[in-house]
Amino acid sequence: MRLENKVVIITGGGKGLGKAISIAFAEKRAIVVIAEIDTNSANKVAKRISSFNQNCLVMKTNAINKEEVCSMVAMVKDEFNSIDILVNNAGVYLSSPVIDTSEQDWQTIMDVNLKGFFLCSQAVAKEMIKQGSGKIISISSMAGKTGPWGEGAYAASKSAVIALTKTLSKEFAPYRINVNAICPGLIDTKMLKDGWRKISEDKGVSLQEIEGEFLSKIPLGRLGTPKDIANLVLFLASEEASYITGESINITGGFPTP
Repeated sequence: MRLENKVVIITGGGKGLGKAISIAFAEKRAIVVIAEIDTNSANKVAKRISSFNQNCLVMKTNAINKEEVCSMVAMVKDEFNSIDILVNNAGVYLSSPVIDTSEQDWQTIMDVNLKGFFLCSQAVAKEMIKQGSGKIISISSMAGKTGPWGEGAYAASKSAVIALTKTLSKEFAPYRINVNAICPGLIDTKMLKDGWRKISEDKGVSLQEIEGEFLSKIPLGRLGTPKDIANLVLFLASEEASYITGESINITGGFPTP
């Protein structure tokens, strides 16, 4: 996969899946832009990337603020003269039964997980349309297809990302812009473990029982890793995936989804 000197913007690229994705692109000699509200974590990733002499730019960006997003995109375009890849990764996870979900929590999830993807895709696509090419990859979730217990708001936001991906793939296809979503299953991250802890509290059962219940449903018998997700992102960003668009690709270790 040839990604050398490709300019990639990764939202939320300073931690979790975003960190793994940022480093994976840098290892392929891409020019990495970490658009992250938490600049402390982003700078740590940038320092690691710079240790193997690769270009990395950190831009403090709140993905749900249109002015900040548009400013970030304009600055990247001015600096590098192109934007080849956008990875919509910034997201939040909150779990609770729908009946107990507050309006504020619902709005927070929808803003970060959906509005942020919309604003970033819109701003970047305007530049990609001018150059006549591009790749937009959004991190959705298996939850967007399965609707797990206690994840109503989160699942709804991720399902909406899948629908938006399908629409954008049709609208942007004439400009040679591929738009796809990735639907991770159970990935070994702090977000997952925090979610399991909350579910165990809500259900009144032990954390070990929750972990065992989920792991028993994975045919490959293990959690996914951030690197597993990064590898799929790299593929979708490459020319080898030039005939793939409008897809929401499961990466779940065989966990059953519709």
